[in-house]
Amino acid sequence: TKRKELDEVGRSTLMSLLCLISNVATRSAAAREFILSIQLPAMDSDGTGASYLDGSLEILFSLLTVPIPPEIQGLAFMAIANLIRSRPTEGMPKASGESKKSQAALRAWELLEICQFVPIKLLSQYSSYAAGTSATTSMSTFGRQQNHGTSDLPATCFPQSSEYMMIYQLEHVEAEVGTYPATEGFLFLLSTLVKYAGCPSNLGSQWRLRPGCAPYIEYVTDFV
Repeated sequence: TKRKELDEVGRSTLMSLLCLISNVATRSAAAREFILSIQLPAMDSDGTGASYLDGSLEILFSLLTVPIPPEIQGLAFMAIANLIRSRPTEGMPKASGESKKSQAALRAWELLEICQFVPIKLLSQYSSYAAGTSATTSMSTFGRQQNHGTSDLPATCFPQSSEYMMIYQLEHVEAEVGTYPATEGFLFLLSTLVKYAGCPSNLGSQWRLRPGCAPYIEYVTDFV
């Protein structure tokens, strides 16, 4: 079924909710823990009818995978970041608070990899080194002959396709209006993840030859 676009009331409501989540998460550790503990029933979209439970992080990341305005994207990235960066509850043992916080941040890293906001799989056709994918991933003639990293490629060599996620958002949506709410929110999330969970050495190890956070760092240095 075709997705319905948000009207002005829907946009305002969603933006208000995301702002509320961010504000509550930064001001109340107890509320942050409660939000992170929320589990809501969901159904598989493959037609099997299988049901499961989604957590708040999964719900926020799933929101970011559908077409929404850059302003809402930025607020969603900010909300996720604020949920994993708040201080532990007053009086809570330090180790326990840091453990819960890092678990949420590590889960956010996993979801970020799954959602491919930095299109690592697509970038593999230009450079297996920049994307960190296995040798079995197909590469374009350009990538095989030149073997250049993404920093050597002009932005115009990438197709103008929304499949390129944050790169497309930056180059073809935000740049046209001169404001960058989605990119700024995404960068805030990346910096928060590094601060609270470090750079997991096994990130993407299930499918990438070069696991870890390097593709995300290269996105910042090469594209932003």
